[in-house]
Amino acid sequence: SGTTTLAFRYPAGLLAITGTGTVTLVGSNFPTTGRVASHTLKVTNASSASLSMGTATFKAPGGSLPTLTGTGTDRFVFVTENAGTAIEVYTAGQGIA
Repeated sequence: SGTTTLAFRYPAGLLAITGTGTVTLVGSNFPTTGRVASHTLKVTNASSASLSMGTATFKAPGGSLPTLTGTGTDRFVFVTENAGTAIEVYTAGQGIA
């Protein structure tokens, strides 16, 4: 639980966490506008874990931010090309055994 910082690295980075309670995501270390950076988040779940992301910054296809599954590992990919003004969120896999 608590705040987890996605420290973007150009061109890519990885962060692995074990989800407990509410995990609040924030971004930092963005490259300049025009450079694409991505960050993969690997979450090993506990059944009571949840993700919290600011909807003003984090954007997902269809407008619904992803949620965690109750078991296994979930992977999400975060992409920005405008210095973190908007961070796209994609679900890469959920419930991976």
